[in-house]
Amino acid sequence: MQIRKAHFTNFRCLSDVEVSFDRVTTLIGPNGVGKSTVLHGLNWFFNGPSVEKISADDCTRGNTAEPISVTVEFSNMTKTDRDHIGLTLMDNQTELKLRRERRSDGQERMFFESSILPQFALIRRAGPAMEKRNAYKKLREENPSWNLPSANSAVEVENAMRAFELANPGKLAPAEIEVRMDIFGFDGSAPMSGVFDYVLVAADMRASDEVVDRKTSVIGRIVERAVDRTAADQELQAIAEAMHEQQDEVFAKHFTGQFEKLSTELTNAVQEYVDDRSVVVRRLQQPSIGAPKVQFEVDVADSELHTSVSRQGHGLQRTLLIAALQLLARHGSGGPSGTICLAIEEPELYQHPVQAKAFGRVLRSLAEDPDQRFEIMYATHSPHFISAANFSEVRRLTRRVRTGDDLGPTVEVRSTTLSKLKTALEGVVKESVIESQMGSVAMHRLPDALFASGVILVEGTTDRAVIEGVSERGGQKSVFVSGIVVAEVSSKGNLPLPRAILHELGIPVFTVFDGDHGVAHRMIKVGRSDQDIENAAAAECAMNRKLLTLLGAAAEDWPKSQVFETFAVLEDTLETFLEGAWPEWREQADMIAGSGLGDPRKNELLYLDASKYAAGEPPELLLDILERTRDMMKK
Repeated sequence: MQIRKAHFTNFRCLSDVEVSFDRVTTLIGPNGVGKSTVLHGLNWFFNGPSVEKISADDCTRGNTAEPISVTVEFSNMTKTDRDHIGLTLMDNQTELKLRRERRSDGQERMFFESSILPQFALIRRAGPAMEKRNAYKKLREENPSWNLPSANSAVEVENAMRAFELANPGKLAPAEIEVRMDIFGFDGSAPMSGVFDYVLVAADMRASDEVVDRKTSVIGRIVERAVDRTAADQELQAIAEAMHEQQDEVFAKHFTGQFEKLSTELTNAVQEYVDDRSVVVRRLQQPSIGAPKVQFEVDVADSELHTSVSRQGHGLQRTLLIAALQLLARHGSGGPSGTICLAIEEPELYQHPVQAKAFGRVLRSLAEDPDQRFEIMYATHSPHFISAANFSEVRRLTRRVRTGDDLGPTVEVRSTTLSKLKTALEGVVKESVIESQMGSVAMHRLPDALFASGVILVEGTTDRAVIEGVSERGGQKSVFVSGIVVAEVSSKGNLPLPRAILHELGIPVFTVFDGDHGVAHRMIKVGRSDQDIENAAAAECAMNRKLLTLLGAAAEDWPKSQVFETFAVLEDTLETFLEGAWPEWREQADMIAGSGLGDPRKNELLYLDASKYAAGEPPELLLDILERTRDMMKK
């Protein structure tokens, strides 16, 4: 059993957002778009206000007139799941939908979507058992052909109705049925406890606070479920009772006679003044000695040295916390068939890159092992938690400004699949290339671009260096400050696939490519054959036409240098363009190379410095590329 889909309404920034889930789901996107809100919304849905407190302040833009609602759809439900849940489910039902809502008065309710006979709805909504029985009896009398059995209790009424529904699926209609609020939980009494348990590792959860042996801490909850104290408690209580008996024996032996003598002496002394009173000296009632509770502590052992968790590095503390929560979920599970959903906010927190990669692979192995029954979800800013082989698991959240109303931005969730990319690139990139390169292109060419607010897609590293350098000149706004990533793909022919991936994920992408009009001249200079020159020119023309068509422009063999709304093309190459439009750039590059500070050949560091420090003004075309990209990000 796993989460297939969740729908959030009126919850913080998620006014009306639906998110689909896989066995492993990675939520990415800029800051403030709602990645963590998804995880916390699910935490409230599963674990309630005692764990995830919400209030009227959590309504989207203060809309307290509408309820906060989270709906979760489950899939892959087995017979064991159905039997354990106990809800009125069809025999072959594999999907389940539940909805939790919080109304403006603070009341929370949970609903279960089922197929029921409409005539039974009034009976189910009836209050006391007597009302249910009377309503059922009336319906039974009005419909004798249904052959409904008699029922003497509310339970028998429900069983009779459900048996009829199971036998007559064609008469049923979808409806919501209210269910008990504690349907989830770790205590084993809730219907879905052990069938599906949700554990959130929040970014601000402190490991040192959670390893203290108290009931509310993670380690305390683990100890309560994993450690059987019964036998020890009985033995300790026996010791306490024996000690109490021994205390009585010692008192009787040493104090009884002395207290009696002292009582007589005091009585005699008092009766010299008051003859109708006596004095008794006796032992005060001793407080009962209860069995001491065994306290636990968690230390970290490094060879022979034991140190407290608070003295460990942040990375190890974070790892310990996640491992402890994983263990807690396992011990809270009601049986071997239950699923544990481990949701981690910023799993890369305090992890160095190698450890983060290992962390991601271990968690993925848990999710992919059918015997473990784990579902994993992340809200992350790290590519280490994205799998190249499973890129379709990525969900990117973005904010879009809505025009024509004053309701503010809305959150969108985007993802991509092989089929979507094949459709987008039909006739441009071979399907076999898309199948073999989708994941690797995303991970190796776009690791930072996936997390950007906008992307400028270029052919090579020197193109990237020039654009980044121009953006960092005085009076300009750096691409890094703007949330823009300049991503290189190594050649013009590689542009379509990464562009399509970014576009499908909803990331604004501006494409820059060379027209390579001077390819023949360059090949003549190095002595290439006429046939080679002809073939190269034909290939460049074909690629230019293909890219222009893909980008929505008129196809032509040799386009002139020009900036369009979503792309720019250079007539030949960036170097030839700069030499003509910004001669000071070439002078600065030659000066840097002549000083021994850079390789005079294509060198991204040299190009970066030359673009940052060259005299004169950068060409308008380069500034326009930056401005157009920022404009795309505002839409």
